[in-house]
Amino acid sequence: MRTILSTILLLLTFSSFAQVHEEITALFQSYNFDSTMKVSRAYLSKNPGDACACSFVGEVYFEWGQYDSAVYYLQKTLQLDKENTLTSCWAHIFLGRYYFVKGNSAKAREELEASINKKATEKMKEFSRYLVKVMGLDKCYDRWDIVEHDHIRYHFQDGVEELRKASFIKLQEEQFKVLTDIFKPGLSKKIDLFLWNNGDEEKKEISTSRSLVRSDILVGHTSINSVYSISQCIQYWSWGLPLKIGDRFGSIGLSSAFDTRNSDINEGAKKTAKGIYLKDVRTMWAAPEVYAEDALYNIAGAFMLYLVKHSSEEQVKSIVKNQTLANARLVYGDKFDTYAADFNKSIGLQ
Repeated sequence: MRTILSTILLLLTFSSFAQVHEEITALFQSYNFDSTMKVSRAYLSKNPGDACACSFVGEVYFEWGQYDSAVYYLQKTLQLDKENTLTSCWAHIFLGRYYFVKGNSAKAREELEASINKKATEKMKEFSRYLVKVMGLDKCYDRWDIVEHDHIRYHFQDGVEELRKASFIKLQEEQFKVLTDIFKPGLSKKIDLFLWNNGDEEKKEISTSRSLVRSDILVGHTSINSVYSISQCIQYWSWGLPLKIGDRFGSIGLSSAFDTRNSDINEGAKKTAKGIYLKDVRTMWAAPEVYAEDALYNIAGAFMLYLVKHSSEEQVKSIVKNQTLANARLVYGDKFDTYAADFNKSIGLQ
């Protein structure tokens, strides 16, 4: 990663921001916010009127939870982008997310609609409309029942039975207590949980019939027949700090490892190991996109729990905030390969 960052910084010395935009975007989309900020600030210091670099700085500040700084740079982006380009569209989208986490739903919707009215691509328009629905700001939620608790706001689609509501709330409240004792999260607002009574409607409105989590804005959706855990939201904001570098293996694995309903996680991993072609858990961590979510939930979950049991508090904090395989190797040193080999043997990987 240092080599990649050095190369991009060198390119910035001789090139326009547009020439390295793809590399910066890749850094941002891989949750490598530190490098995104360094590169964007380096260019912005030499080109203070560049709206694109300004936007990236604001977007990273948002992801870090430094909202005052985020708003400053995002609003400055709108001032600099006289032509109302795609850069302004993204600024409006992030401002919409900002107002939502601050509890101003009306302003959030206004910003998201502004992003649609700019020179947005069809894909960006779809994303803005998707956020409106994920945030619960669409008219399709008008008849939903809302139940407020201290830390979680529950949204129930019409038709969910009262006993099911009570059971769902009880489970989430119990999980919240256990997980907050472990992770001590700093949450900017209540977690919004949406329980769909009809999986087909859920798929139609938000493109999934299973669980969907947007930890950055503290939102979760699930259908009545799916299993949902709030652990992903709690971990994302653990110890009052946002995620530093995310990873599919780490995210799903940690969510599974700390799911209080997952009482026999190793047995689940053993059963999964018998049904897939996998010889080493490190292979799964290196390319998690190759494996189904259910397989990751069981095997990644069991391995993350194994690592946690062999970790100090500081090591746990490090792998929660930087979920990459490279970071795990750095955190555990020579012991990492020993741990992986022992885990492989314990669940029957050959």
